[in-house]
Amino acid sequence: MFIENSTGQWLWQQRFDTGEDGYLSIQEELEPWLVKRMETFTTSEANPIHKHLQSLFALEDTLDMIGNVSASILILQGEGDVQTPVEQAYLLEQRLTETNHPDHTLMPYPGLGHTFYPAEGWMQPLGPIQEYVLSDLASWLKDSGRKMRYLHLSD
Repeated sequence: MFIENSTGQWLWQQRFDTGEDGYLSIQEELEPWLVKRMETFTTSEANPIHKHLQSLFALEDTLDMIGNVSASILILQGEGDVQTPVEQAYLLEQRLTETNHPDHTLMPYPGLGHTFYPAEGWMQPLGPIQEYVLSDLASWLKDSGRKMRYLHLSD
């Protein structure tokens, strides 16, 4: 299996070629490795990805809870985000609409990934948040026309 490194070179990853025949069998070599890795990600609390995956699995809890939030809600979403798919943002917006939440806004950003930096496909480079995203956030925060402004916490 070839992996592209940070300099753009393609390197053969021999650890996947368990048969040591120079070929990669999807079913016999790659699939078992992927299954093992996924089990590690989803079961090991020490793994930093574990919490992220658990949050993905908890979408239903978020959908159940979000309609009860009594503050203005802004959802910023990169449409190219592979960690938190854009469909989740639309589901949140739909739930807010269904519960007649008085002040919510969804701002999707085509071409941006999880960190609001240009992304394409599975490549999610890190970089500075795009200025127009920060400008949209600042405008939303300053908007005097918003119906609700503060989060009211109750005991």
